[in-house]
Amino acid sequence: MKKRNKNIFSGIFLQFILLICTNAIATSNPQTVTIQLKWFHQFQFAGYYAALEKGFYAKEGLNVVLKERDPNKGNIQSVLDGDAEYGVADAGLILTRLRGYPVVLLKQIFQHSPLVFLTLKQSGITTPYDLINKTVMIDSKNNSDAPLVAMLLQTIGDLDDIKTVQQSFRLDDLISGQVDALSIYITNEPFTLKQRGIEYSIINPKSYGIDFYGDNFFTTESEIANFPERIKRIIRATLKGWQYALDNPDEIIDLIIRKYKPKLNREKLAYEARLTSLMVLSDVEPLGFVTRDRYKQIVETYVKAGITKSNQDWDGFLFQNPDNRFNGQLLNTLSHTEIKWLAEHPTIDVGIINAWPPFGFLDQDGLLNGIGVNLINLLNKRLANVLVAKPGDWSVIYNAVKHKQLAAA
Repeated sequence: MKKRNKNIFSGIFLQFILLICTNAIATSNPQTVTIQLKWFHQFQFAGYYAALEKGFYAKEGLNVVLKERDPNKGNIQSVLDGDAEYGVADAGLILTRLRGYPVVLLKQIFQHSPLVFLTLKQSGITTPYDLINKTVMIDSKNNSDAPLVAMLLQTIGDLDDIKTVQQSFRLDDLISGQVDALSIYITNEPFTLKQRGIEYSIINPKSYGIDFYGDNFFTTESEIANFPERIKRIIRATLKGWQYALDNPDEIIDLIIRKYKPKLNREKLAYEARLTSLMVLSDVEPLGFVTRDRYKQIVETYVKAGITKSNQDWDGFLFQNPDNRFNGQLLNTLSHTEIKWLAEHPTIDVGIINAWPPFGFLDQDGLLNGIGVNLINLLNKRLANVLVAKPGDWSVIYNAVKHKQLAAA
């Protein structure tokens, strides 16, 4: 037994040393990568600022460059063209995949889309139906306004009934009357109008049954194939950055003003931070959480709206980390609540009675054995060793299961 324990300890110690050496090499030779932002610098990208400025990327051996959106070029196209290795998009990214481009969603940051239509109150436009024969500014060229387009098609039924113009990203185009409605983030522009004393109305897709995902973190198939370890490292650092930003919004607001955009209004950033937290919902869902079922519903909405065909293939759109605790086939059999619970429990203790052969017993070496142990070993091949056998007598295990401290085999 002593020799066995010594060998196990030696193996663990060796792995620990190798991990330290690997991290040291990565840190001393950082890889430079670019993240293409969906817009200009603001709290919308707080997690990336935090990951960069707090050293989370650096600790993973990454030198990250954050690139603002070029209004003349789509954020998704920038990644496809190689201007950046990673990017921020929204649910419209699935349309790019459906059209045959090799984009892959790594993590879903916003659980809800902040995209809405903004109109002036004096116009009397308060519903999608009021937009018929009106001029509407959207970013349809870059698939950046997907939930708004879906809402229009579901309500009005035909985009030909409205005049759409490409997004200029100028709020003054609405104020001056050049357009009747403007696609915006509810986390941002309404604050500006309120500060200027201009009354407005919001047309929200959620009010019409369209609830799409919002901002996500994505890359391409080639990046995943060529740099699998880098993928894991940038995901770890990015999620850590987002958690830090959500926990410390005032610090990140100071950072944005000091380093990224000094002209931004602190009160406006605080407003954006509060609403961004409601979009991310990290207290409800694990950061980065995504389900295929919800994207399936988004695809079905596009099909009904006539944006895409029902037979379009989007397999491979959701990143499958080979180190994930659960494989895709198993995830498809679980409910949303079950997946969320599993994400919050890194290990699951399973009680096995240690004096009930052949189901559970201690062998001559004092190790737990039996049918129950064999069952756990089989399950762990699919669950990445998440189940941990906990031996005990019947009364101890019964009480632990009763108080939800153990599962029982």
